[in-house]
Amino acid sequence: MNDKVEYQHFNFGPFVFYIRLPDNIKERMLADAQDIYDLPTHEYHLAGEIEKQRKYKQETTEWFLQETSNIFQIYRTEHCKFHELPDLPVHYEGGDMWVNFMEAGESNPSHIHGGDLSFVYFLKVPWQIRDEGILQEGRGDAPGRLTFDYTHSSNPPWGTCTKSLEPKEGYMVIFPSMLRHYVTPFKSNVQRISISGNLTITNRDTFPYKTYF
Repeated sequence: MNDKVEYQHFNFGPFVFYIRLPDNIKERMLADAQDIYDLPTHEYHLAGEIEKQRKYKQETTEWFLQETSNIFQIYRTEHCKFHELPDLPVHYEGGDMWVNFMEAGESNPSHIHGGDLSFVYFLKVPWQIRDEGILQEGRGDAPGRLTFDYTHSSNPPWGTCTKSLEPKEGYMVIFPSMLRHYVTPFKSNVQRISISGNLTITNRDTFPYKTYF
């Protein structure tokens, strides 16, 4: 066929962004996580079936959000490109941020977050969890995976309504807070450590709602 074919494709659905952060951020957040390990649990605020979920101290949260502010602005710019929206200035305010010390058999059931923008930052992902996935039989999500579920299961696979993401140490995933997601359990006697948090748009009234997430 020699005739030139003209076509157009459309990007729609949630924009999910996966990025590696500098090592100094991971080291600081791991150290501060150990400082709060024995504090009272934060789990009654959260959906996770995880025994040890701890709220970070305010100074740690403020430091982290300051260090990563440029990353969230990059997300915003790329989000606007994806959806062909005007990249108008958005200002964020961070709320609580917590660390999940996930042990064998624990999980995080399907849930959404508050705010406008959410993130998960992986601090420690033992190799044993990845090996479990390699040896796993069946077609279910691999152990310890973070899976996003948009509207319904992706069957057939080209529907791409779900995305199972393999956690990598030092990487952060950013996504709209209303995007449903869950974490599958693992069996190995190791500890998987991750951070979760939310951001809220503070200048919501300065431009039309359609330019948000």
